[in-house]
Amino acid sequence: MEFQKINARVNAVAPVALTRMTDDLPMLKGATEEELGPQHISPVVAFLASDLSEGITGKIVGVQGTKVFEYRMEVTDGIHRQGAAWSPQDIKTQWDKIVK
Repeated sequence: MEFQKINARVNAVAPVALTRMTDDLPMLKGATEEELGPQHISPVVAFLASDLSEGITGKIVGVQGTKVFEYRMEVTDGIHRQGAAWSPQDIKTQWDKIVK
């Protein structure tokens, strides 16, 4: 958001691809390079680096084979407490309510 005023785009690509680095991951077992090869990632990178993405910033773009999507952050209701700041132990004790 800060860089938007100077027309700078800041985006990220979060790929799921079958490469030498990921070929032993259980979640990719049975996948082929044609399905999840790195060739699916470069068009997204090229798009984000080009003028075609003008005005698009602050996004995390997922790529999983031919599926392109946006990752979004979810915010729970959480809990608020009065008084002192939270301690790590307080957070542990209230964790189920925080993430609910």
